[in-house]
Amino acid sequence: MKKSLLLLSLAAGALLFAPVTACAETITSGDGVVSIETPDDSWALTTDPNYWFVISDGKSIITLDHLSNGESLPAVEVANEHYKAISQSFVSTLNEVFVVKGMAAEQADLESLMKAMGSIKILKYDTKTALAPAPEAKEPEFGLRDINEDYYITASELMVRTDFSIDASIIGTLYRGEQVRVLGEVTKGGQDYGWCKIQYQGSTAYVSDQYLSKTEPSTSAAGSSNNQSPSNSGNGENELVRCEFCGEYFSPGNDYRNHVMAAHPNAYADDDDYDDDDMVQCDYCGGWFHEGSDFRNHVLAAHPEVSQGDGEGELIQCDYCGQWFSAGDDFRNHMLAAHPEVSQGDGEGD
Repeated sequence: MKKSLLLLSLAAGALLFAPVTACAETITSGDGVVSIETPDDSWALTTDPNYWFVISDGKSIITLDHLSNGESLPAVEVANEHYKAISQSFVSTLNEVFVVKGMAAEQADLESLMKAMGSIKILKYDTKTALAPAPEAKEPEFGLRDINEDYYITASELMVRTDFSIDASIIGTLYRGEQVRVLGEVTKGGQDYGWCKIQYQGSTAYVSDQYLSKTEPSTSAAGSSNNQSPSNSGNGENELVRCEFCGEYFSPGNDYRNHVMAAHPNAYADDDDYDDDDMVQCDYCGGWFHEGSDFRNHVLAAHPEVSQGDGEGELIQCDYCGQWFSAGDDFRNHMLAAHPEVSQGDGEGD
């Protein structure tokens, strides 16, 4: 009997001094979409304008973002001085995405946070909608704006091409004052593209629209530096340079260079080796050409007289500026004037 009383007494003492375990609590979002079992009853629902659903025990927090499927996911969070350990995950259905993030104030709290995150239940599905994929960007389409009228040619010479591109083959030439039937203006994405479709020798062809006018141009090209004829050609100051793209004539130097850059900005768009800085100006006529063989061929063809010298008709390219000069005195004088520093110590340039 005494033994039974003793055992009862010990059992009662054990109950009296046993630790009290905090009970977990289930919290449901305000819209009834999800629920979560908290680690213990110290956790409660709180608010944060940056998140859809937040619970916290005052130190650690668990957050949920509710997104439409297709929305950008939030940036990944990393541990810092305030939260020593962080766990992140997401759940996706056909329409919605739940992004779950647990941030523990102490690393030892991470396990209980991860357990709580695993208890999340989706109570209502499809409360968001999937975002429609962005339409693929389409290349603007080419079209033709009807004109069907007669126009005059304002350029001294206007190249006629098989297509609306400076890369297209040249099939003829129209001259200043001639009339041509313009069928329409080429468009791209509804905007004028800079080319017109014309009737030409019983078929159709294309010309630049910059040199077409409803008004007949004067027979004399005087007063318009852009429409002078090539009759002024020569080696003097009045020599004109012919544009290889539209056939128009311009004063040498900056007038011609500025015309090409303004009127034909895409002239070399498909040339991977093209660079505006690679253009070289001819010392004899002021025209601009690509460095290398283009410039060399121009000088040999247009200025054969200046290539006669000590090098038996050869030209020399300067290694320092890329320009070409007649062999002999022309090249030597250029080096002494333009690159005196590199001629120091050179037996030929002393």
